[in-house]
Amino acid sequence: MDPLSPDLARAYSDWQALRRGTPLPKRADFDPLQFRYVLGMLSLLQVYRDPLRFRYRIHGTETARWVGFDLTGRYIDEGRDPDWAAKAHHHLGHVVLSGKPSLERHFEQYIDQRTLNIEALVLPMSVEGTTVDYLISILKPHRPATPGLGISQPHTEFLDLHETA
Repeated sequence: MDPLSPDLARAYSDWQALRRGTPLPKRADFDPLQFRYVLGMLSLLQVYRDPLRFRYRIHGTETARWVGFDLTGRYIDEGRDPDWAAKAHHHLGHVVLSGKPSLERHFEQYIDQRTLNIEALVLPMSVEGTTVDYLISILKPHRPATPGLGISQPHTEFLDLHETA
């Protein structure tokens, strides 16, 4: 894995340690305080199916500040920015369907009248160890795509995470 942020590399490593030989870590083994180094940027989402929806059990305080609204206790599609909700739903849905962590880097993304450059790491968890029932989402700001050259074109990069069992 090659995130821009050492904190996200550490979170990915800590998530792998929680797996304890299972395909996915169990929700019961997850304590947000284990991730205190990214706590304000960490969100915990519960996965609902038929239709596929995501409800924030925890919406990180820093994340809520960056995007301009707090979604704790609400579904992702209840946010004020439908375009961002659609992008997030796509990323989260990919993790649910694949059962694998995913990292996206967003450059110059416009969210609720803010321009953000963020990395979005999404880590799946399960109640019993195989079906994705929960997601850990960690958003971390990073530098613009072209530092010092003004605003670049908005885009997203998808990075493969090379898991080891």
